[in-house]
Amino acid sequence: MRDKSSNKKMALKCYHWNDPVLELRYQFLADIKKNNDLSFIVPCKFIPKGTIIHGETNPVLLMDWIEGVPFREFINRAGGVPRILDKLARLILRIDKKMYRAGLAHCCIEPDHIMLGSNASDERGVLILLDYDNIWVPSLAHRNIVEISNHDYQHPGRVKEGIYGPLADRFPLLLLYTSLTAIRVMGPKFLKEKAPEHGLLFSKRDLEFPNDSQIFKELLGQKDPFLRGLILEIQDSLSKPMAWIPSLEDSVTKIKEEADKGSFGWAEVRFDAQPETPTDNNEEASFGLKETIAQMAVTAANRILHGDFDAGIQLYIDCCERDPGNLPCRKKLRDAQMKKHDNKPPGGFGLGRSTKSRVQGWLKSSQFAKALEAGEEGLTDNPWDSAAMRVMGRAADGLGFTDTASWLFQSALKISPNDLEILQDLAEFLERQQDFRSARILWEKILRLNPTDQEAKDRAKELGASETMKRMTDNKDVVITSVPKEVSALAEEQRIRTLIQEKPQWAPYYIDLTNLLKKANRLEEAEHILRIGIVQSEGDKKLLLEIAHLEKIILGKRIDELKHILSVDKTWAFAKIAEDCLKTEQRRRDSELLKLRVEADPSNMASKLELGQMLVELGEIDAAISELQQSRKDPRLSWKALISLGKCFSIKGNATLARRNLEDALKSLPQTEDASRKEILFSLALSYASENDFSKAVEIGNEIANIDFTYQGIGKLLDEWMLRSKQGQ
Repeated sequence: MRDKSSNKKMALKCYHWNDPVLELRYQFLADIKKNNDLSFIVPCKFIPKGTIIHGETNPVLLMDWIEGVPFREFINRAGGVPRILDKLARLILRIDKKMYRAGLAHCCIEPDHIMLGSNASDERGVLILLDYDNIWVPSLAHRNIVEISNHDYQHPGRVKEGIYGPLADRFPLLLLYTSLTAIRVMGPKFLKEKAPEHGLLFSKRDLEFPNDSQIFKELLGQKDPFLRGLILEIQDSLSKPMAWIPSLEDSVTKIKEEADKGSFGWAEVRFDAQPETPTDNNEEASFGLKETIAQMAVTAANRILHGDFDAGIQLYIDCCERDPGNLPCRKKLRDAQMKKHDNKPPGGFGLGRSTKSRVQGWLKSSQFAKALEAGEEGLTDNPWDSAAMRVMGRAADGLGFTDTASWLFQSALKISPNDLEILQDLAEFLERQQDFRSARILWEKILRLNPTDQEAKDRAKELGASETMKRMTDNKDVVITSVPKEVSALAEEQRIRTLIQEKPQWAPYYIDLTNLLKKANRLEEAEHILRIGIVQSEGDKKLLLEIAHLEKIILGKRIDELKHILSVDKTWAFAKIAEDCLKTEQRRRDSELLKLRVEADPSNMASKLELGQMLVELGEIDAAISELQQSRKDPRLSWKALISLGKCFSIKGNATLARRNLEDALKSLPQTEDASRKEILFSLALSYASENDFSKAVEIGNEIANIDFTYQGIGKLLDEWMLRSKQGQ
């Protein structure tokens, strides 16, 4: 269209749906562009009520018109001009750097959303990004994308998990940069021969199965060391969580340095009595991964046999690091670790808190292989550390190493047979493996150890039903173990989907399918399935609880990503803004989860108290008062509920009711709760002082000072209140 007032050509995008977040997203984008030099972002204006059709209003987006050539079309034209390809690669680098500095991510980068044209300053030959509906900004970090990106340009982890965050562009930009470099090295004929239907050079299958990718193998076989380094960087990125992928600038710098050294593979490994065998090119002989590990394991066994435990154990750890799913090697490692200690647990061995903490840190950031490595290092000092084994079991399960996970959980359980955390993790693991009978037995044991555990009671009952249902469906109690795991998982998924089609209102089927998808890290799909189930089952509460748990997992992953960014770059201010946004959303989701629990068990006053306290944090004061007033009826919880009620009425400006609840809290407060006593007295003193009743404030302040004179600067406040009290007389 054309603006009549300025005769300026404009582009207009008309939406046929409404999303209140879109307007916020474009408002934030306009502010970010105003404060940053982002020539690759087109000036645009979002109009919420842009069209009215049959009485229904929908938004429109008004943008400057850009003259240019679509990215893919331009590459096909310029594929034989290295100078242009180099310039485009530099422009890709600049986009990555500038977006990160501005606290921005496009989240849908692909050739169809890139043009080569001119920007507002009429600079020619620049890259311009299009389509900002999915743009990530810190203040909307908790919101999801509205459009699924082209899988030929996305990290498989993002495709499965629906990850949406500030680093979402790093992998697609690395792919584009590598594609340009490959075309420059290989020439336009290579592009014409290899370009897939949607991708520039690489396809979704190349990214999902990099070890089987023909184009990866072909490019790795080229002499250009920089190109080989980029391909290895892509393969390395595919094995990492997205949060651990470095910036494009850091990757390119590192690859250039390594290219000069000619080193991109595993470090050299020398074996006992293994002579160096020169080749025709005077290069050392190379071994495949399996052969390398086999040689290392033989050497390790030889070292252990001759009493050199430290060297042998370290070699076994190296084997497990290179092949985390190698269970025989891991078992030999554990035998060696125990043999080092004469097979005798150290006196008074505990739960290895430092080891457990390190392993949990890697686990939370989804660095499962690192978690296993850290665990084995800790187990070298104490091979009977059941807590570390439990967390390592979860890491092995996260990597899909079912046999290793099972062995780790079972090993932990042998050491600590009544540990509730181990029992619960193993029960949930067995449930995911469809071993309902064993899982039920474990939940029943948990219930015997802790008769008040309502979850254990419910799960044992549900699994009994699932066990019966599985027998009825299978018609046999025989489990076929010869089927490959991937085929077995697909068959099980198809079986459950068929059951859902036959009985779409039956909630347990959706939960079973969700568990399968979660195990495969297909979180986005799992969320979609649960939403269908909620509609079909007319709001089944178990499904509502399940989706609340799943949303918490997804939010947790986003928070972990931001924490990792801060650990690498403490100067990036936007991580803190986004983290606060996500934590607020997490508290809101927690409150929704608690509401569901309260609805499911209205007599559970502890849940009501927790919900009330959470609603106070979220600023929902009236709703909080309702829950807290009910929970204060429980004598064991009354003082906690009364303290929170005091805060609520104080926020509402009702000082009389605030003091009344705080005074009641003092009466029911246990003698051992000194910290809470000081907090209540201090709140009361401030309340009286705010109403100029300084004599009462002094009276209560003296009581605080008698307990702890340094508390909240009470000494200085007392001096001030005493002076004001005398002036009032």
